[in-house]
Amino acid sequence: MQDFWISGTFGAALVILGGVLLAAHRRAWAAHQQDDALDDNDRHHFRRQFYRRLQASGMLVLIGVLIPLGDLCVPWQRFKVAFAIYWLSVLLIAAWIMLLAGLDWLSTRVYGRRHSTALANLLRHQQELEAEANRLRRELNGRH
Repeated sequence: MQDFWISGTFGAALVILGGVLLAAHRRAWAAHQQDDALDDNDRHHFRRQFYRRLQASGMLVLIGVLIPLGDLCVPWQRFKVAFAIYWLSVLLIAAWIMLLAGLDWLSTRVYGRRHSTALANLLRHQQELEAEANRLRRELNGRH
């Protein structure tokens, strides 16, 4: 019974964490939907990000339920194969969450690099325009 309290506490913490993350992702998605400054590519990126994060957070809640449930309901002494299959399934869900997290990291990195490159190009273009404006000012001042 002592083991159940440990798994129950850990499971409850995962359920709470997953719930908090789900709420945070929904708020972020609602903010992105209302942001008029975003173009279609940005909206597509944030939509995919939202669904990835929603899935990962939901799976975190699922693991939070499965851990104490498996500890309470799967008698490992009598049903060793069922016990192994159950916990292997929980581990596969955890691996899926890690895969989603890795894909989310990669997607965010690519998205950030694309915008950093665009910003660098804009700054370079701004410098070129400022140099051209200075050249035209000097030319104009030289005529008067």
